[in-house]
Amino acid sequence: MSQRKRVLLVFVIAVTLLASIIGARLIYLSGFVTYEHRLRNAHVFTKKHSPLSCKGVTHRAAESHDGLFYVDSERKIVLNLAKIRIERWQKRAAIVGSNMTLPFDENDSAAADLAPGESFTYEGVGTITLLNVEIDWVGLALSGEGENIATYCFEPAPGFKVSDEYKSRYEKEHPNEPLPWPSPTEEQ
Repeated sequence: MSQRKRVLLVFVIAVTLLASIIGARLIYLSGFVTYEHRLRNAHVFTKKHSPLSCKGVTHRAAESHDGLFYVDSERKIVLNLAKIRIERWQKRAAIVGSNMTLPFDENDSAAADLAPGESFTYEGVGTITLLNVEIDWVGLALSGEGENIATYCFEPAPGFKVSDEYKSRYEKEHPNEPLPWPSPTEEQ
């Protein structure tokens, strides 16, 4: 092998090794990044026996307007995802429930930062449980960000008027269970 090829081979190996070290360092450091997420009108808890069970409807989304989930019949109550990430080696996501009626009243909303299996109750609306977080490792390694996705469960509070979208999704996810309310087809 010529001298020039050896130098080129050593250079390629050095650059590859350096890129691997930098990539590993980014992933290592990302596990210790911390954010401050306030709880708002919520208390985080873990369900007894089966914390990842869902007796309601699951919603899978990224952080964006695509992740908005209107759960009531009047499209005023919306659930949204924020800050899907790994923090201190634990997958986490913040979930915010808001009443979009104007003027906005912070007391009529709830938010919590959850790990998979943790839940919070949005008073008068329902219980939200984080089921899973999927991290986009390729995007994280290449740009420090990625299209992270979270899946959560929404179980309405007794008497809460859910949307037709919620009812039809419930029918699809729980085909052998009776509906606790009239189905969208029965109401018309």
